Amino acid sequence: MVIKRSVLAIVGLLVLILGANTFAQPQGFGTDPVVFAQGELTTAHRAVFAQFLAVLPNEDPNFSVNSAVSISNVCAAPDVLSPFLGREPTEGKVALYLYDMSGNLTTFVTDSDMIGEGLNPDGTLKPGQTWTVNLSEVLAAATGSKAKDFRGYGWVLSEFDCLGGTYSNTIYGLGFTQNFEMLPAMGQGGFFGGLMIPQPKE
Repeated sequence: MVIKRSVLAIVGLLVLILGANTFAQPQGFGTDPVVFAQGELTTAHRAVFAQFLAVLPNEDPNFSVNSAVSISNVCAAPDVLSPFLGREPTEGKVALYLYDMSGNLTTFVTDSDMIGEGLNPDGTLKPGQTWTVNLSEVLAAATGSKAKDFRGYGWVLSEFDCLGGTYSNTIYGLGFTQNFEMLPAMGQGGFFGGLMIPQPKE
């Protein structure tokens, strides 16, 4: 019975993942390097969106589902791209806002209690660095308990102005993994991607 429910959950997950992929590349976004008005007294943070994330633990690992998240600080770039680089700050922490299917919110902010790989000891990402982590680790760290089922979406916010990200959903027993870009991605709504969030300079 447990296996039957797991199979049904996996089939449903596949439908959602494949359906989400249909809308993974929206059209019509501008490609101007600046999409919000900024002045000399502002800096910018960034935000990107993951359409569908899932953690479905199972007694049989072959039927487990997990999402992996990869967040990059792309402020390190070839000199030819310097006119398009974001404003300061160029490094900082990352926050994840995870909403399950009932609308419940779980938040996680990187700090010295590192999970995954790629963060500095203080929980920041410097230009050129990438943080990778399984969503089950994020949920466990955020709630203080072993990750339970999660199906929903997520926002990733950075304290720096050059944010890029990808995520993947994996069904281990099937050897199935599908990857997605977090949106807006490079060239969608801004040269470096992400929604710009103007911040007052301190």
